[in-house]
Amino acid sequence: MKKRAQLGAVFALMGAATASLPATIPLRSNQLGIPIEQLMPAVPSLFFGLFLGIGLTPFISKSLTTTNHVRISIAMQTLGVLGIGVLNSQQLFIASSLIIGLGFGQLEVLITSIARVESAQVGNLLTRLGIYLAASAFLTPIAIIGFDLLEASHYINIAIAVVSIYVGGIFQTDQIYPQSKNFLVLKLANRKVYLLLLTAAFYVGAETILAGWSAVLFTENISKNLVSAPLGTSIFWASMTLGRVVGTFTSSKHFSTKASAILWSSGLSLSLALLSQMNEGGSRGAFLSLLVLAIFFAGPCYGFIIGLAVILYEESLAIKSATFFVLVGALGGVLIPALAQIFLGSESRDVTLGAAAAAALSTVFLISSFQEKESTAPQS
Repeated sequence: MKKRAQLGAVFALMGAATASLPATIPLRSNQLGIPIEQLMPAVPSLFFGLFLGIGLTPFISKSLTTTNHVRISIAMQTLGVLGIGVLNSQQLFIASSLIIGLGFGQLEVLITSIARVESAQVGNLLTRLGIYLAASAFLTPIAIIGFDLLEASHYINIAIAVVSIYVGGIFQTDQIYPQSKNFLVLKLANRKVYLLLLTAAFYVGAETILAGWSAVLFTENISKNLVSAPLGTSIFWASMTLGRVVGTFTSSKHFSTKASAILWSSGLSLSLALLSQMNEGGSRGAFLSLLVLAIFFAGPCYGFIIGLAVILYEESLAIKSATFFVLVGALGGVLIPALAQIFLGSESRDVTLGAAAAAALSTVFLISSFQEKESTAPQS
């Protein structure tokens, strides 16, 4: 298999893994005979694993070849996927979600690093690879529904594992050394950078709630049929991908980066604010429309935030600054959903209010960052 096909296959596995968790939460809660709320800590657990995986990769890579490191990360992600599908306890489900995140985080750093070496047009390559991830994340919940109708829902986890073993077995790449010492970026930061770090953390927190509760939001507010619950996750990925495509097109053709960032972030905040205020038992169509709109506006926000942050640094620090912002974003993905559950509750409408608050704070910090005077890019 050619190198780029291998990279695409790994990204597809990452999409399947990250979609399988939220898509199966309603089904697994029913199978385990426990309330959905007891499985929702798996969402911040996934992002805690992601945070650890991203942070530890540069250190682990010093003692492993890149090929073996990718294979081990695929295996780790696979164990997590199997765990959420077949293990029969709340604690093991949550632990398995952390393992998925740990493998996913390492793969994100490794495959991105390989892509940077593989192509001079790294942005285009990563965009194409992102299509594999999004397509797989969209199709996986639909496959879960199909397997569940055959009363064999856990076989989708086994199928992902079998494909993972094959991809991991044939994967080969040259030695890559992921960037370490990303905290150097923080030492060189100015106030504008700190505001954008807060923007990223709160944005990812809001997006994590939309993604992690996608199937739960669907089954509690749109269709009470548990079999159809995974459609919520497919809707999330379809709406997110559409938002990214439209956002990228409009920013390059019609709006400046500043105007685009504020427009999309404000749209996300407003949509979530309206969604969080909908009364229980209200129109299902209105709820679904607002949910799709919120996800659509969320689509391009992260790319704009990272882009605004990276240009504040000289070119030699571009990779480190982007990686550091991803790390901080992952931390937001841990803390915001966890705090929302602790202070608001785990029901979908409760955490939707938390997502709305996080999105509003993200927008405030983003606008504040533009009010800061431009300064010379931090130098290494």
